[in-house]
Amino acid sequence: MVEQKEIYRCSILTLKGYTGQILWVDLLRKKLVPKELPAGLATNFIGGRGLAGKILFDNTGPQTDPLGPDNVLIVSAGPLNGTVFPMSGRYVVTAKSPLTGIWGDANSGGHFGNALKESGFDAVVFKNKSEDPVYLFLSDGKAELRDASDIWGLDVFSTTEILTKEVGDPAAQVSCIGQAGENMVRFAGVMTGRFRAAARAGMGAVYGSKRLKAIVAARGKTVEVHDVEKLFAVSEQIREEIKNDPLTKGFTTQLLVDPMNAIARFPTKNFQTGQFPNAKAIDGMTIKATRRVKDRACWACCIGSRRACYGELLPGVITLTDGPEYETLDSLGAMIWNSDLDMLIYLNNLVDMYGMDSISTGGTIAMAMELYEKGILKDEDIAPLTDLRWGNVEAAIDLVHMIARREGIGDILAEGTKRVAERIGDVAKPYAMIVKGMELASQDGRAQKSMGLAHAVASRGADHLRVASDLDGLPEAFVNLLKERVGAERLPEAADPLAFKHKGYMVKICEDFKALVDSSVICAIGSTYPPAKTYWEELSIALTAATGFDFSIANLKVIGERIVNMERMYNARHGLSRKDDRLPERLLKEPAPDGPAKGHVVELDHMLDEYYSHRGWNKETGLPPDEKLRELGLDFVLEGEEG
Repeated sequence: MVEQKEIYRCSILTLKGYTGQILWVDLLRKKLVPKELPAGLATNFIGGRGLAGKILFDNTGPQTDPLGPDNVLIVSAGPLNGTVFPMSGRYVVTAKSPLTGIWGDANSGGHFGNALKESGFDAVVFKNKSEDPVYLFLSDGKAELRDASDIWGLDVFSTTEILTKEVGDPAAQVSCIGQAGENMVRFAGVMTGRFRAAARAGMGAVYGSKRLKAIVAARGKTVEVHDVEKLFAVSEQIREEIKNDPLTKGFTTQLLVDPMNAIARFPTKNFQTGQFPNAKAIDGMTIKATRRVKDRACWACCIGSRRACYGELLPGVITLTDGPEYETLDSLGAMIWNSDLDMLIYLNNLVDMYGMDSISTGGTIAMAMELYEKGILKDEDIAPLTDLRWGNVEAAIDLVHMIARREGIGDILAEGTKRVAERIGDVAKPYAMIVKGMELASQDGRAQKSMGLAHAVASRGADHLRVASDLDGLPEAFVNLLKERVGAERLPEAADPLAFKHKGYMVKICEDFKALVDSSVICAIGSTYPPAKTYWEELSIALTAATGFDFSIANLKVIGERIVNMERMYNARHGLSRKDDRLPERLLKEPAPDGPAKGHVVELDHMLDEYYSHRGWNKETGLPPDEKLRELGLDFVLEGEEG
């Protein structure tokens, strides 16, 4: 049992837009120490991903075991969380990744981001490992570690319900893990509000390694901002534009299935192709017409992209869920040759219940199915399962249970596709669709070259959300937007998803901006996906109004570049360089077999050269030179300073 704890109260607000407090939690000693948020840390890294990244850089390194007590776990908000700014309910979970062994963070929507701020803290940093299961309760500037022994072993849904009742506040927000995190499945996620996932890079496994079951944040404290009128005005401007734009209002990622499949960007059968013949059975319009319950929204959202749905496995047996999102419709649909929408919704619900990344889960199962198809995995290898053929959804359901519980072959698959391939041997490695150890997201880079490059260079590995832009392939109506963002001189090549020219520049500028989005912390749908209404000017106005700091566009561009370079150097400390900015050989050497992308591969080396050039990095090593780091204020990267 957990010993009697001290309860700490944070001090009065010292920064506008921030609570001014970072809570440091020593889980072994049960010590909770609030520390003042340095103004310099806020102005140089903003919050969220940037702030947490600086803490990760300072406190971990190559010697740190991601599942050991020396790893730090940071849960952070940004200066726009808890304000009226649209779509500002997200938060970030950061640690050294147990899946990849390098930089790791995950980002989730819902209402936890604003609850964390209103509970009195900008971030919480966990050190060491608790001897017993615990959860952290935050309320009104107070923090308390509580015993979680009774809920250890429970799923996400039960944990959320029990803790909400236990703290006596139905509005309290829960960030927790299920059995997958407890069992340190390397792609376990952290769940919020039952269905919202900080899914990627195995952050749930870090929770589990520290015996941390959950964080519960109670709302209450008002977030003070510098200029209420300016923040309100820019927020209303964005809301009005969204309201009047039919392409934005009511958008859901489910609607991406049909257009992505049409251009052969919808990975199918473990990236064997980018087109799924049965995509219509699982696309957004089918879900809306046959399975939609209602649209739901995260904190301060005026789009409402969360779609509550139901599935019916058997007559009268109903599954209710939020989603599935686009990525899940692919990873648990086309990737495993599943067009049964009811089964897909059930799988989505199961993955959320256990607390797992649906992208890595589907990618790992898809690899297993292809290994079975190729005869590399035998019947005796998959026992007690008897069949892993494409489309065997019952087997996929069994595998989700087995992975979360680490039973049978599930114990092997729980390590992720990279380690599965290493265990089987060289014969399996061509079927591991990974970058830097993380399973590819649901974009076939052969059909959209910018996404191929984005996957290759991302600090987390295999990541579309480090760029989160579809600037190439936009309809002709958006030509003025393209001219504004990439420059008229780069058209028409920049607008062509099958052309590789200018994609290095496109990825660079989108990465820098997305670093700011993740540090603010706001949603990608309203800020980076065209026709987004939040770009440099709006973000500059909002951040300056919230904080009073000089977050001019020029300063923000430096901060975004600073964050990207810091993450690059963190991975460089772990031995990564240009050689690791690689895609699976399938995408580099096997031409796409179907659709508009037929015959195409990813011309990665050409795009890497251009990307490194725009970043000012060495083309041979893929690393920033010392003068670039000093120019960005990253002297601590070179000198080992505390920053």
